[in-house]
Order: sequence, then C-alpha cells, then structure tokens
Amino acid sequence: MSSEPSVAPELPRVGAWLRPIINRVAALRASVHTKLLGGFMLGAALLLAMAALSLGVLGHMADRVSEIDVAQERLDLLRQTLYLVTSQSHYRTMSLLTHDDSNVASIANAKADLLVDLDRLDQLTPPSQRGLMARVRDANARFNNSGVQVLALYQAGRSDDALALHLSQEHPLSHEIEQPVGLLLNDAEQQMEASRATFDADQHLLTNLVIAFSAASLVIALLLGFVLSWSFLLPLQTVQRAMARIAGGQFDQHVELPNRDEFGALATNLNSTSQELAAMYGTLEDLNRQLRGTNTELLAQLQAQVEELARSRGLITQAEERLRRELAEVLHSRVQNRLLMVWYRLEDALDLVRSDPAAAAELLFDIRQQVDDIREQDVRELSHRLHPSIIRAGLLPALETLAEELPRLEIIIAADAEVRSLDDAARNAIPEAVRLTAYRVVEEALGNAVKHANATHVDVELHVTSSGLAVTVRDNGEGFNPRTLRPGLGLGSISARVGRVGGTWTISAAPGEGTLLTVVLPLSVEQVQDGLHRQVTLGQEHGADADSSRAVAHFA
Repeated sequence: MSSEPSVAPELPRVGAWLRPIINRVAALRASVHTKLLGGFMLGAALLLAMAALSLGVLGHMADRVSEIDVAQERLDLLRQTLYLVTSQSHYRTMSLLTHDDSNVASIANAKADLLVDLDRLDQLTPPSQRGLMARVRDANARFNNSGVQVLALYQAGRSDDALALHLSQEHPLSHEIEQPVGLLLNDAEQQMEASRATFDADQHLLTNLVIAFSAASLVIALLLGFVLSWSFLLPLQTVQRAMARIAGGQFDQHVELPNRDEFGALATNLNSTSQELAAMYGTLEDLNRQLRGTNTELLAQLQAQVEELARSRGLITQAEERLRRELAEVLHSRVQNRLLMVWYRLEDALDLVRSDPAAAAELLFDIRQQVDDIREQDVRELSHRLHPSIIRAGLLPALETLAEELPRLEIIIAADAEVRSLDDAARNAIPEAVRLTAYRVVEEALGNAVKHANATHVDVELHVTSSGLAVTVRDNGEGFNPRTLRPGLGLGSISARVGRVGGTWTISAAPGEGTLLTVVLPLSVEQVQDGLHRQVTLGQEHGADADSSRAVAHFA
C-alpha cells in the first residue's frame, strides 16, 4: 500500500501572498507557546509605543496651552494697566470737581492694584521688552509723585491750584505711561496670535502623527494575528483531513508540515500511526484471505481483531476532535479575541485624545495594565474577570464601564445625589470592599439577564438608606417561578459576596415579568459589624445555610 501525501489546505485569497511568511513562522524551531508569547509581546510593544506617543503628544499640547495661558494673562494685565491709569485720571478729575472724597480712596486702590499688576508683568515680560517696562515704572513713579502733590493741595483747600497742577502735570504723565503700555499691548496681542497659530499647527501635525501610527500599528497587529493564526490553522487543517481519511479507512496518509513545533511532532506521530495502521490493515486483509472458510474459532479471532481496529479508529477520531477543540480555543479565545479587545479600547483612547486628554491617559494606562495581565498569564485561559482597577476611581465609573462592555443590552444606571457625593474619587467615602461587592453583584446580575433571562433592558439604581447602600437591578427578561427556583452558582456567588461584608439581598420575579434583585450593603464600620452580627445570630438559629434560606424566603 503506497503512501500518498495529503492535499494542503488553501489560504483565503486576500492573504494568499502571505504564505511564504506563514511557512517561515511555522518552520521556526520554537514551541507554540513561545510563538504565541512572541506575538503577544510584539502586540504589547506596539501598545506601549502608542501609549508613549500619546503621552508625548498630550504633554506637548499641554505646554502649548500653558504658553497661550501666559500670553493671555499678560494681555489681560496690560489691558488692566491701561484701565487703572485712565481710571486714576478720571477719579482725580471727579474728586476735584465734586469734592467727593470717595474718589480719593478709589485713586489709592487703583494705584495699589497697578503696582501689583506691574510686578506680575515684570515676571511675564520677555527680556526684549524690559526697557519698555522700565519706562512704565519710571513714568508711574513720577505720576504718583505728581498725584501726591495734587492731593496735598486738594486737602489744603486749594482746589483750583490742585486742578491746575493735575491738568499741567499729572494728567500728561498718565499719557506718558499709556504710550509704552500700548506698545507692550501690541506685542502681547501678536504673541497671543503666534501662540494660537503654533497650537493649531502642532495640533494638526500631532493628530495626523497619532492617526498614522495607530493605522500602522493596527495593520501590523492584524498581519501578525493573521500570520500566527494561519501558521497554526494550516497544519491543524492538514492533520484534520489526514485523520478524517484515516478514520474513513484510508491508512496510506502521509502528512508533510514545515512546522518544527508541537504540530511537527504531531505530524510525525500521525505518519507513524498511519504506517502502523496501514501495516496492520494489510496484515488483516492477508489473514482474511488466508483464513476465509476456516473454522469458527479463527473467524472469532479475526472478528476480535476487526473490533480492535474499529476501537482504534474511534480513539483516533476522539483524539483528533479533542485536539481540534483545544487548539481552536487557544486560537480564538487567546489570540484573536484579546487582540481585538485591545484594539477597540485603543480606538476609544484615540477618540479621547482631543476631547478629554485626562480620560485618554487613564484609559491608556488601563490598556497597558491589561497587556501586562496578558503577558503575566502567558497563554492561559482567563476563566474569570480580574479585579476591575477602575473601581478605585469610584463605583459609578466602574458600573458605566461594565455597561459599555455589554452593547447588546440597554443598561440605565441611576444614582441619587448622596451616592454620587460618597462615590466622588476625591472623597472616596464608600469602602473599597463595598464598592467591589456592589460591582460584582451587578456584574453577575447582568450576566444572568443576558444568558438566562434573554433581557434587552436593565435598570440599575443606587441610593442611600438608613441601612446602607441599596443597589437594585431590574430586567425585562422572561422571569421565573419562585416556587421552582433552585439557587445555583450565580445566586450562591451573590450570597457569599454580600454576606462577606455583612449585607443582605432579596430577589423576586414572576414568569414574563422580569426579575428584581435588591442588595443592601453597609457604608460604615458600625453597619458592617451590625450586619455580620445579624448573620451570626441567624446562623445560630437556622444553621450554616442561613444566607441561601433567607434569599429563598424573599423569592415570592
């Protein structure tokens, strides 16, 4: 029986030109684990580079904003200086004509404010304009001395002499101040326009840079995912076809793979098995021809061998199916899904760069943490969600993020003013254990609403009561009959989490009317102690299964 190589599967047309690269990756002398880890590391490097570029862009644009703020402050101070000088002349004239002493006090206040503004302008004025500031200082000193003389004549009752001195000396000095201030004002306006133009140009340039880098990173990530996945899928499909033919009785299969990893070893073992099965089958055929027509004992022995061969086929088919499932899970869950998730969150961060840099930086930090988690776990499956880091920023932001992760479910989150005040990141008045418990309870309830209740809309409400923080989750799903409910893993998890912090919970539902879950969690040490004391008392009265019994009692 001759050995025939199996026909290799074809790539999709769009990626057929990548076959040489895929074959080279497959031929690398490294394990599947190492190749996957290398792909994750390259993806992590791209994300870190994107994060570094984004942070650099944010820092640069922040510097440009600071320049504009300084220019605006200088412009405002110069305008204020002109106003203060003009107002002094106005108040002086009014005091001399109306003899209203309140105008004298206004002049003193204007002079004091002007000195403060000049001190600040000295700090903001560039070295090239210091000469003009010196002229302003000198003219203001003479202006103040003249004002002292005019005030002395006014207070001595010599109003006419004071008015004459004001018109001949003090008022012209105010114009002498206004001239260099006007020059400084023109320079400040030009500086403001230049700063704004620079900001707009930098913003356009850096935005295009971020977009170009993001697009390039996306293309690289997609190519990497395609090459890695098909370097595994091609040999897997080849082995699958060969094993299917072997299971169908064609034992002359021979698999040729470029892989030097576990798939290569699998192909070698498969070829050995195929040869052994082919030899065995040939032997059986020879025996069948030789022993045909012999006695019942020989026929029984031959039947036993045939049954053994059938069992071997079944084992081969089972092994192939198990291997296919395991590798499909690795490729789908640990490569494509995680890379796509990181990509989507990166697009969100890119959208926030211009509208909310702080939120973009926070999201990029979270993305980097997510990449670190993937790296630390290597290629092990994430069997449960990790501790949500956003819970540190508050319960409400964490719940809003959770709602965004379930786009097929319309989720409305409402909280009263006291909850929002307690949950403020600066105040941080809700204990972290309580926040995390509330988050996990809502997460479990939303999961049940999607998986079991087929709900399309969920209302999540939070408010403060005398007993603590009340969280209600109401869905419009199929509901259930409380009499037939058997608490499973989900309700057991809710009960354990709530009981750990001394809280209480109830659930009510009816067929076709949705489900309502209510949880009350303590907000202070005293409430935690009271809740735990009630649980201990209830446990002493009703046994170790108090939490589940109490929950079932409220199902109606």
